[in-house]
Amino acid sequence: MRVDEYHLRQQKRVRIKWFKRLRLLVLIAVIYLVAAGGIKLYNSSYFNVKKITVIGNRQLSDKEVKKLSDVRVSKDSLLKISVSEIEKRLLKNSLIKSTEVSRDFPDTIRIKIVEREPIACLTFKDKLFLIDKDLFVLLAGSSADVFDLPQIKDLKLNHVQVGKRINSEILSQAIKSLTSLNPSLRADIDFVSAASVDRISFFTLDNIEILYGKAGDIERKNFVLKEILAENREKIIFIDIRQVSKPIVRYFEKSAGQE
Repeated sequence: MRVDEYHLRQQKRVRIKWFKRLRLLVLIAVIYLVAAGGIKLYNSSYFNVKKITVIGNRQLSDKEVKKLSDVRVSKDSLLKISVSEIEKRLLKNSLIKSTEVSRDFPDTIRIKIVEREPIACLTFKDKLFLIDKDLFVLLAGSSADVFDLPQIKDLKLNHVQVGKRINSEILSQAIKSLTSLNPSLRADIDFVSAASVDRISFFTLDNIEILYGKAGDIERKNFVLKEILAENREKIIFIDIRQVSKPIVRYFEKSAGQE
């Protein structure tokens, strides 16, 4: 091999090594600049929360939900906040059944909630407690005027606590029976007597007692009940629908001297 050819090859190898090193240095520099820029952007105020949107709330106001989330507008960064922690804080409120929190870059938090729907209220130690169909205690009040819902009476309980579920088979049967009623009839229920499963009774606003019993054969019971009430409802004072095949109906009887 000639000397000049050897030198050319050596020079080519040196250039290749130099280009490889240069590419590596450029890559390191780019990575450093990107990382430095990312860190600077991460710690900047660009991603600070500027807006919180709330959907799905009816009982709780937007302001109440935002306060529960504990997200600080213009202070908390969208990159640093924990969505799961926000959801945990929201679920501490007894009215919130479920929630979904998401980020909308660059500056918005979106909160979607599903509220528990109150179905009735019950009396315990001179207080009224609002409950949903799952027997979850939502709120407490001191006056019957607070809640425009049917009251559960005559129920024996040892403990009632807001934010906790009541463990009672009698109450469970009473709520199942109540929620199964036709909406128009349910709106007419003044209170529910729940002394025992077999003695669950509905009392309407026009003073009709409906002895319903346990929540069994619901579809047939409600059909027969609707048929009975459709005929001379103004004269009915009592309906025993526990044996759906043999309902008992009592009518108002005028006393002597009444026209």
